[in-house]
Amino acid sequence: MLIAAILNLGIGIYTIYLVAKGFFNDQKKLDWAKGWKSMRYFTTLSNVFSAILCLIAGIVEIAGGQPGNGLLLVKYVSCVSVMVTFVTVMAFLGPIYGYKSQLSGAGMWVHLFGPLLALIVFAFLEKGMKISAGQALLGLLPTIIYGTFYLYMVIIRTEARGGFEDFYAFNRGGKWPISFGAMVVGTGVLCVVVTVLHNL
Repeated sequence: MLIAAILNLGIGIYTIYLVAKGFFNDQKKLDWAKGWKSMRYFTTLSNVFSAILCLIAGIVEIAGGQPGNGLLLVKYVSCVSVMVTFVTVMAFLGPIYGYKSQLSGAGMWVHLFGPLLALIVFAFLEKGMKISAGQALLGLLPTIIYGTFYLYMVIIRTEARGGFEDFYAFNRGGKWPISFGAMVVGTGVLCVVVTVLHNL
């Protein structure tokens, strides 16, 4: 459990540091979105979610305890959410915007190393419970909730009325139904992958 504790604390502390940097660093050039604006991105939200759960689990583990089933279940949901970030960048955003832009600066951590380390810890080092098929469906929630919010801000409210620009390019060519469906299905696949790896 010591290795899990060290990795959990490392993920949590470093991720929070990167996010906080966007709030408190006054340099003109930052490798992270500034202030509250960063909180509109699924990348930020999923990584903060994962960081909080990693910190809690790490504290429990460093104290010699073992995370309870409730904590592990929520940690599972956070793990799936950061893996959604990882896969979306590798399979969709990277080809559109370029991998250099997605993996430079803080992007290397929040898009690649942070999610992969979170998966390694949860799937291979934290084996306190078996995730059932019903529980696995909970991993869909962050994608569905954020996806619905994103579509509202981009398509219904629109940027002109204080909404978001389509920074994830999910509505290119008016194809948001396909994008939304693909994200839900893709998240479902990740739920299966993470659940199987953890339950082995």
